[in-house]
Amino acid sequence: MATHAQACAHLPTPRRTLKLFPSLAFYRALRPFTGPVLAWRVAFAWRAAS
Repeated sequence: MATHAQACAHLPTPRRTLKLFPSLAFYRALRPFTGPVLAWRVAFAWRAAS
């Protein structure tokens, strides 16, 4: 039996996340396709550029 089992793999994303944190919503959309590291770099690249 695993000691660190995930409670829920896919938590529902509230709609207000898109308005308040568009980068986070973009990261969550990209993560299943690109993986967490590349999705993070793409979604938050504007922070590193400024």
